Amino acid sequence: MQGKNLTRAEIYTVFSQLSTHAVEQQAAFLALLARKKETGDELLGALDFMLEQSALIHLPYDVIDIVGTGGDGLSTFNISTAASVVIASCGVPVAKHGGRSVTSRTGSADVLDVLKIPFSLTPDACIHGLKTMGYAYLLGSQFNTALQSFASLRQHLGIPTVFNIMGPLLNPMQPKRQVIGVSRIDLVSIIARILNEKGSSHALVVHSEDGMDELSVSAATHMSELQHGNITEYTITPEDVGLKRSSVDEVKGCDTMENARIIRGIFEGKIIGAKQDI
Repeated sequence: MQGKNLTRAEIYTVFSQLSTHAVEQQAAFLALLARKKETGDELLGALDFMLEQSALIHLPYDVIDIVGTGGDGLSTFNISTAASVVIASCGVPVAKHGGRSVTSRTGSADVLDVLKIPFSLTPDACIHGLKTMGYAYLLGSQFNTALQSFASLRQHLGIPTVFNIMGPLLNPMQPKRQVIGVSRIDLVSIIARILNEKGSSHALVVHSEDGMDELSVSAATHMSELQHGNITEYTITPEDVGLKRSSVDEVKGCDTMENARIIRGIFEGKIIGAKQDI
């Protein structure tokens, strides 16, 4: 209630006890933490606990994940989901981590259902997907018991919480290469430092001036790049990479069916312009 920051050890203890408390107490804590804004130590402590509850999958080779925290309130279509499929089609193995909608109209799992892209529900299925297609979609709640226990609470709250921020960091494969979009500018450097501590070799953490947790085509994007222990911060614009600047409205989506239609249209070359550019 006083807005004081917690240590890494303190937040670990809180999360280890949180599931035993009444839903009202859980909701109050998550809402207050979000209102205060989570620090790097608080995120690390929560992440320590959550990863202990996760069924991790160890691979002998590198994969990449491209994912966002969500919660930017802009109602764009599922951009990182579409991008992950494009990357896999180019021969880069992708372990995409995500879930169903909590704070947005549609989650990555919802839209992949419609597109008939299968989930990898077991470690063996994940490895098989990577070997045969270069793509595995890992449904977060399937691999993390703590995410399962807090799912209904998060849907009831309906606001971005620490779980949104941690989501991209909870991939069971713990990829060492990531592109992570965040919904707050202060999280760009915080998440980059966390990724460095957790052993990532190369990662981009991005937030755009229009508020988007993506590399935007409508505004400059602030970025922290982690590469082999070194973090560099810079800004990139659509014009820097030869793209035309567009309105945020041009990349907005709607419900699950409409977002799936947009993504399919991009893949088929029927939808061009801002949606294809992003």
